[in-house]
Amino acid sequence: MKQIRSIFEFYVHSSMHVGLAVVSLFAVTSFQFEIALDPLLYFCGFAATVLGYNTIKYNWVRKGKYLFLPTRYPILVWSLIIFLCLVFWFLSWPQKGVFLAISMMGFFYAYPFQKGKVNLRNQRKIKIYWVAVVWALFTVCFPIVDQSVDLIFAISVFAHRFVFILCATLPFEIRDLKTDAVELRTWPQRFGVLKTKILGTVGILLSIFFFFFSQWQPIEITLCVHSFLWFGLLRASSSQNAYYSSFWMEGIPILWLLLSWLIKH
Repeated sequence: MKQIRSIFEFYVHSSMHVGLAVVSLFAVTSFQFEIALDPLLYFCGFAATVLGYNTIKYNWVRKGKYLFLPTRYPILVWSLIIFLCLVFWFLSWPQKGVFLAISMMGFFYAYPFQKGKVNLRNQRKIKIYWVAVVWALFTVCFPIVDQSVDLIFAISVFAHRFVFILCATLPFEIRDLKTDAVELRTWPQRFGVLKTKILGTVGILLSIFFFFFSQWQPIEITLCVHSFLWFGLLRASSSQNAYYSSFWMEGIPILWLLLSWLIKH
């Protein structure tokens, strides 16, 4: 049991779970646009997510003049860096451009624009919106950037994904209410937990509204996925279980993919 628990903790703490969540949203995007994605994109999405989250979550130590690496899971981090360097050259030029732009957004989320300044992660009122934008860009725009798609349809999918991720981030904001610096002015800090849940409920309804414009599956699946998100938001608290958000809430995109796959097959 201890070995199984150790594997599970490594899986969650190394952000492999969130990497699978991103890959799941890649697949959902391919279903929505009815396009087949290169398997390389899935590996790229997984590796970039795991590397990015390890970069943000863990302290950095200096290794030479310019290279900074997370202090935890160094073998995993180095493997992902080498893998991404190799994969990058096989991406199309539009994919390379979007990937670099998103990477820069992630970099400045963890690092300030100027020395001595605050990074975007610690800027007042910005964190949740920045996370939602990056996830929406990465899971919608990156996979389809070199595909011929309807612009209005693509905008509706992006809008839905942005609001969906925004609402899915709220349980994390509630979890961190006691530990986040007051200066961050997160939703729970500004509005309180109850009002945050009410605003999140409105956001989920708005997300369903946007989804009608990008409808490609039975309404039952849509309502099921959004109901899980809503239920998870309502049960969120500042004293939630250690894996409530980092496993169960982050697992909703995986559930979404499984349900979508069952419909397609």
